[in-house]
Amino acid sequence: MINVLIVEDELPAVNRLKGLLRDTDFDTEVCGVCDSVESVLQWLKSNPSPDLAFFDIQLSDGLVFEIFDYHSIDFPVVFLTAYDQYALKAFEVNGLDYLLKPVSKENLTNSIVKIEKLVKKWSDKGLDQAEWGSGLAPKLRSRFLVKMGEHLRSLPVSIILCFYSFQKSAFCIDESGKKYLIDLGIDKIESSLDPEKFFRVNRQFIVSIQSIEDIIQYSNSRLKLHIKKAEDQEIIVARERVKSFKEWLDK
Repeated sequence: MINVLIVEDELPAVNRLKGLLRDTDFDTEVCGVCDSVESVLQWLKSNPSPDLAFFDIQLSDGLVFEIFDYHSIDFPVVFLTAYDQYALKAFEVNGLDYLLKPVSKENLTNSIVKIEKLVKKWSDKGLDQAEWGSGLAPKLRSRFLVKMGEHLRSLPVSIILCFYSFQKSAFCIDESGKKYLIDLGIDKIESSLDPEKFFRVNRQFIVSIQSIEDIIQYSNSRLKLHIKKAEDQEIIVARERVKSFKEWLDK
């Protein structure tokens, strides 16, 4: 039995996918249906991981990729969308397949076959589902190679207070207040950090839990942060991330 989670905000699309799953030769059971980023996060907190998930990309409250910012995904994900421009992002978060709507029975079957082969390959190596998921996930960094003028330095993640993007470049600030250029995009940096210790508060900033000195109620239901050694930066928690940020602080 393959337990399937469906993330889709249009009921006709949900019913169509359920019908296609029944028509395949696989023994599947839909264990959950969610229609928003928030409902997925709540479902994952209170239910065991599914064996397989189908994620529509555009949901009622944002893009499904936000889920990966707030929750470690340890199960195979197939992305479903009517658009092809999200394919690169889908594979950056370790999606195992990307199907364009309307999904056909043949494409759905081929996708499940592909995933079963991958699962078997990892199972044959003696890995359970959680280890298999982590094996596909980006390896968490313990240090970054940074630049300061003509000099290079290997900087431990443990002394980094925050990361930020500026004029298409990424930088970090260490606990002494020094700023370094990093030869990576902010999205790549985010995916390689421990989500228990770092949080992306908006498109520009990723902050560490140890860096936060003060949190102030701000306009439009947002929050303003005071970060050590970053007094010259105005850091605002994006409104759509405030709830998850508070949950992150309250772990």
